Order: sequence, then structure tokens, then C-alpha cells
Amino acid sequence: MKPTNYKPTLLACYVGYITQAIVVNLAPLFFVIFREDYGVSYSFIANLIFLTFLIQIVVDAIMVKLILKIGYRTSALLAHGAAFIGLMLLGILPNVMEPTTAILIAAFFYSIGGGLIEVIISPIVDSLPGEAKASSMSLLHAFYSWGQMAVVLLTTLILLVTGREHWNII
Repeated sequence: MKPTNYKPTLLACYVGYITQAIVVNLAPLFFVIFREDYGVSYSFIANLIFLTFLIQIVVDAIMVKLILKIGYRTSALLAHGAAFIGLMLLGILPNVMEPTTAILIAAFFYSIGGGLIEVIISPIVDSLPGEAKASSMSLLHAFYSWGQMAVVLLTTLILLVTGREHWNII
């Protein structure tokens, strides 16, 4: 019998932490644009930050038991699906409906994805067989930092090239 190769799973988990970095760090890069272009207030931005954090924490608490019933693979797919939907809605909805409502709807979805990613990725990496668990976990958490750096640099570069009026293509 051929031994199972867990490298694709490990790589998928690393990408998951990059997704987490995108979910947490992308919208704040647009706060000035939201304020100036859509008239979003500072209190709305503060409440958005709080709501995003609260949704992630609630999802963390609720999903701990549910993950065991539906499985880690299904949970990972749901997490990335919710993050994708939320980020797509963030780019689309503010231009087709009332902006604050649109941003809240998008934040709701990407926060669910972020909360799920937070709960499932580390246990998946920790459960993979192998001798280098400590280094795999350290590298996993480094991917968040690299993802954050990439989000900031790429977003800044794209905004410089395309102009801030095209923020939603990011």
C-alpha cells in the first residue's frame, strides 16, 4: 500500500491562513475610501470592526461542536466559500445598493468565513502525521503574516495603478 501524501492538505492550510489575512485586513484598507466616497461615518467604521470581530467569535464558539458533526473538510469548504462570497459582495454591493447596508452584508459573510478558518486550520495541521509538527505550525502562522503583507502591498499597488475609484476590482 502506498503511503498517503499529506503535503496538498498542508499547502491548502497555508493558503487558508492567507485567506484569513485577506478577510481580516482587506476591508480596513478601504475605510478611507468608504468614508470619502460613500459618506460612511467613523462610528459606522467602529461598529463594523466590532461586528466583524463579534461574528468571528460567535462562529468560533458555535462551530466547535458542529465541526465534529459535519467534518473538517466540509467546514473548510464552507469557510472558504463564505469568505469568497463576502469578499465578492464587498466589491459588488456598495455600487448597486445603499453602501452601509452592502458593507454590512459583505462583512457578515466574510466574517463567518474568517471565524471558521480560525477554528479549523490549526487543528488540521496539528493532526497531520509527521515529525515536523512544530515547524509546520510555525510556518502556518507565518503565512498569515505573509498574507497580511501581500494584501497591503498588492492593494496599495493596484490602487496606485488603477486609481481608488476602482477599489472594488481588488
